[in-house]
Amino acid sequence: MATTVFTPTDNVYISEYYYYQNFSGSSSLYCGQYDGSGDIYRSILRFDLESLPAFCTITDAKLKLFIYRNDAPAVSRTINVYQALSYVPQNIVTYANQPLSPGSPEASLIISSELDTYLEFDLTNLVKGWYTGSIPNNGIVVTGLESDNALAGFRNGYYDNSNCWPLLEVDYVKGIITTYPVQNVVTTTNWVGSQPIPLGTRTATITVVNTGSTYDAAVELEISPDGVAWGWAPFMTASGVFIVTPLPANGYLGDNTVVFHTSGYSGAYARVSYVCRDGNDPTTLSIYATTTEG
Repeated sequence: MATTVFTPTDNVYISEYYYYQNFSGSSSLYCGQYDGSGDIYRSILRFDLESLPAFCTITDAKLKLFIYRNDAPAVSRTINVYQALSYVPQNIVTYANQPLSPGSPEASLIISSELDTYLEFDLTNLVKGWYTGSIPNNGIVVTGLESDNALAGFRNGYYDNSNCWPLLEVDYVKGIITTYPVQNVVTTTNWVGSQPIPLGTRTATITVVNTGSTYDAAVELEISPDGVAWGWAPFMTASGVFIVTPLPANGYLGDNTVVFHTSGYSGAYARVSYVCRDGNDPTTLSIYATTTEG
């Protein structure tokens, strides 16, 4: 796993009181109400993700804001982070032309007396959308308590100490990983194949768990060039080639889980075939599949 830390390309606050004024270049970000009704502050940030590898899977993304001002330490309130629905550059954004936000925040954090520390917000789903292009990267809007005086202040990228700058920490693994829905099946006396997984340039990992409490199953990995004709992929062991892989029931002698990998086998599709073993009655299996590209 790798981690890339981004600093914002845009980070600026807006003020309801100074409705048409732009505050680009200030070393602070504010959110919440400052001095009564009509004096609300919000902050807008944007991060450019272009330096991420072309083929990777984001596993975690956290926004970190360093809080240096807390006007209401006795008040428990929520800081919200919203997706911005349009992009307004930081050098022209004001309260008057601020981007709209959805009704629900991407992340929320309840604070009270926090000070001189980083606050963390989980933005994994939003950042995944930015990376894949399914969500336009218009940035985010940070809000605080807007019904009572409780201003919170954060350092931004113009502050002279970079140890306090806003950060977006993104964890990722190389390769695009696709996770398929779990298949829950019941074995019969005839071999049956699971839902095929398309391969192409990808490799697949398929995990099969015997969730039954009594009866064994037999399972095997199958490879197909066209999704129609299927053949077993042999697995070499010290004692030779196993035609099938036995899968004991949960709680019985042996491991009730087997993991198949398609690395080293050529084919356009992969699946698991399964059957009742040695005349046993049916058992239930759960089949988990992921593919990796790149």
